[in-house]
Amino acid sequence: MASKKSAAQLSAISAALDKSAIARYIQLASVFRNRIRNGDWKVGEQIPTVTQLSAEYGVAGMTIRQALDILQSEGLIER
Repeated sequence: MASKKSAAQLSAISAALDKSAIARYIQLASVFRNRIRNGDWKVGEQIPTVTQLSAEYGVAGMTIRQALDILQSEGLIER
């Protein structure tokens, strides 16, 4: 399952998402890819729900879905 992030870490991620010209869902796909590579999301385990990720990153569910769609198309997750 997902590791807990501190308020400071979440604030830094949120600030980075707000300042970039790159679409948020593309940025989040990169963040999620890193969570897979770092072992935060392990093979065979269920990832957090769209609702949980939306709350964790402070973005709309549609933005989360778009990011997850990218990972699915890359074969990194199954939904």
